Amino acid sequence: MTDQNALPLGPAAGGENAPPKAEPYIDAAFRDAEPASDAKSASPKEPGSKERTRFRWAGRREKPGRPAQRVRRVGTFTLGICLIAAGAAIVLSAFFPQFDIVFAAKLAPLSLVLFGVEVAASSMFFAKDKLKYDLFGGFICIVLVGASAAAAVLPAIYEYAGPPHHQLESRLTDEVYSRVLGVIDNPDAVEDLHVSLYLQEGKRDQAMTPAELTSSDYLSLYLSFRTPFESENEFSEACHTLLSRLKDEPFFFHDITFSAADAAQETLTLSISGRLQQSYSAGGLSQLVERH
Repeated sequence: MTDQNALPLGPAAGGENAPPKAEPYIDAAFRDAEPASDAKSASPKEPGSKERTRFRWAGRREKPGRPAQRVRRVGTFTLGICLIAAGAAIVLSAFFPQFDIVFAAKLAPLSLVLFGVEVAASSMFFAKDKLKYDLFGGFICIVLVGASAAAAVLPAIYEYAGPPHHQLESRLTDEVYSRVLGVIDNPDAVEDLHVSLYLQEGKRDQAMTPAELTSSDYLSLYLSFRTPFESENEFSEACHTLLSRLKDEPFFFHDITFSAADAAQETLTLSISGRLQQSYSAGGLSQLVERH
């Protein structure tokens, strides 16, 4: 008796000639998937049932790829040009003394112009690229601009407050002092003589003479008589005589102060400022005399 419930043997029953089983379906959108290991999947399958394997998602869904954006550095070209120009200027100044390196330093602000041109050109012709600014190149440009400002200011400061300026003032003061002493008939009658000169700021010719002093150059004179005077009129007469001789000199005193003592041992002082008071007569000068 044949058992009707018995499973037939053959290709459909999983014999040797049975067709291969289909591979389990895996979604291509999932990566790094691994089979789920649970209790149900570990249980034996019934005969004739289709075996299916469940997979657990263990990765990320793969996004469609995007083309990489190109990164372009802005400022590197300017940095290279500035370094080449600075190095060339230093080499030229070392081998050619006539090369004016101060003038070359004053051209340093052109580095900012070149940097701006590079930024504008990169934004115009490489708009699709990601621009990355060269901070080191910008720092070098700032240093060069600072050096340019220093090169423009330091020479003026050196000419105004440096040793050449003071040497010129000292030499001109001595020459004016000698010429004032030359107009005095009796130097023994003078107790003190002092000349002060302050040159205006700016570059001055080191070979200039007292005749080249301008109205901006402050020149003052202080003279003290040794011999006492009997009256204010006599004192003003002596001062007027010296003023008349000083008018023939090529320079002009902004302030002149005369000092002397009278018979009562009081101090007589005559302070004159400006060209008008220096042109007063002896009588006009006597009205400016102060007694202390």
